Amino acid sequence: AVHAQTDASTAAALWRPDLPALRRAGWALPSADAASKLGRALARVSKPGDVILLAGEVGMGKSTLARGFLKEVTRDDQLVVSSPSYLLDITYPDPDGEGLVPGATIHHMDLWRLAIEQISALVDLPAAYRQDVCLIEWPDRLGRAAPIAANCLLIEIGQVESSSPAEGGSGAAVEEEDDDEDE
Repeated sequence: AVHAQTDASTAAALWRPDLPALRRAGWALPSADAASKLGRALARVSKPGDVILLAGEVGMGKSTLARGFLKEVTRDDQLVVSSPSYLLDITYPDPDGEGLVPGATIHHMDLWRLAIEQISALVDLPAAYRQDVCLIEWPDRLGRAAPIAANCLLIEIGQVESSSPAEGGSGAAVEEEDDDEDE
């Protein structure tokens, strides 16, 4: 697996988090449980056409948030949620209409390994943005393929502000539930 070679200035030039239709939210998640709970809360209010962009450094809780989302939206706490780091886009269809977003397919994408805009050649993003629910890790890799939609939310995940457990912080990034390097 070859990691895409791009520099931050190239990604920043193509990535447009300042679009007026893009809603932004930032969270410092003190634990994997907090990340999972946020994902579950987002699942309860999601609908077809929603795009949730998950930004943050490695280990901040993007995949854990996505796991919580997927377990909630499928109503299956035993669901095995694999990392899309190597598969790039794992889909969770709901053919029986029994999930929280009846009939919608949920896409969980991890663009870490891709060159900017390469995902466009692999996934029909316009259709996914229009009719499905998308969770996209490393959204800066979308470049010009980023959604321009009212139903798009950029979640920027960072470390908790206090650096010691005595101050109420964990002192570290969110610990992932497994040993995958899936962020």
